[in-house]
Amino acid sequence: MSRLGRYTTRHILLGFILVAAVLLALMALFDLAEQLEDVGDGAYRFNDALRHAVYRIPARFAQMAPFIGLLGSLVGLGLLNLHHELTAMGAAGLRPTAIGRASVAATLVLLFVQFACAAWLGPTGQQWALREERALVQSGLEGDAAYWTRKGRMIVRIGSLRLGRLPNDIEVFELSADNHLGRYIHAQEASIRNGGNWLLKDVVIKEFSDGNRSHGRMDQLHWPSLLDAQELARLQLPAESLTLGQLMAYAEQLQRADRDSGQYRLILWRQPAVLVLTLAMSLMALPFAIRATPRAGLAPPLVTGALVGIGVYMADQVLLRTADTAGWAPVASAFAGPGAAVVVACVWLAHTHRR
Repeated sequence: MSRLGRYTTRHILLGFILVAAVLLALMALFDLAEQLEDVGDGAYRFNDALRHAVYRIPARFAQMAPFIGLLGSLVGLGLLNLHHELTAMGAAGLRPTAIGRASVAATLVLLFVQFACAAWLGPTGQQWALREERALVQSGLEGDAAYWTRKGRMIVRIGSLRLGRLPNDIEVFELSADNHLGRYIHAQEASIRNGGNWLLKDVVIKEFSDGNRSHGRMDQLHWPSLLDAQELARLQLPAESLTLGQLMAYAEQLQRADRDSGQYRLILWRQPAVLVLTLAMSLMALPFAIRATPRAGLAPPLVTGALVGIGVYMADQVLLRTADTAGWAPVASAFAGPGAAVVVACVWLAHTHRR
């Protein structure tokens, strides 16, 4: 890449940084405002709400990356255009294709950060935030702390969650009519089957009756749901907060258990698909920047770019839901919108270059 190309790349990266700073600050304020509703519940305080908002910043970056790509490119190239530098570069022999290569080079850096945030940093931060909030507000799982609940004469303890969703180290204490321990069940882990029933695995059962004690072991034991739907949803991590590795492992676990894993495979494939969407939206900024006049300033292309970004995002969501409802494979549903955006961006760029 030429010196002018590297100079253009640096300005586009600067645009990414400026736009990311503004958007992430706004999203953090929204998250903080939402968390303030829980301040005062249990041991949850303002500094905990503030830390929750900070933990969610990487996830917000992954979500906002397509808009950062579009608006950041407009800001970076717009600053060059504002000072007549693009005109001077054109006079020095820098072709529009060179500006496109500089934009792609800057976008690759953005995509690397986006992938790191989407696959690991964002989900990890969300898990920290959710677990800390539950520990302080609801006394949920935190570190090695266990989750306890009672159903009539049955007391249930869940020690941990594997992959953020599969209960491990489960203990069930059944009390007799006189509130003495009648039966004790321990399972190494459990999978949740269709209908909400649990399949306990590697089970130890101890019976206590009239001073007698019996002991048994089973590989598997079908058991009615130990938690209601609301408790289970509160205990489990949302699918969007699972890391890439956790998503892959959990989808495989569901497939081995003959359960529908389509939702999780769709979320899994959306991670690379959104990278493609970010690239497409970054490329869409080039026609605006190339055709803009210095006198117009930054405001018109930014407003137009924001409207285009909102339109592309809405079209992507419509295509995603439509394809998923139509029964397309998760990979096809995930890439329907981003693929269409790339085609539109390439056609638009080719038309602009011919003009």
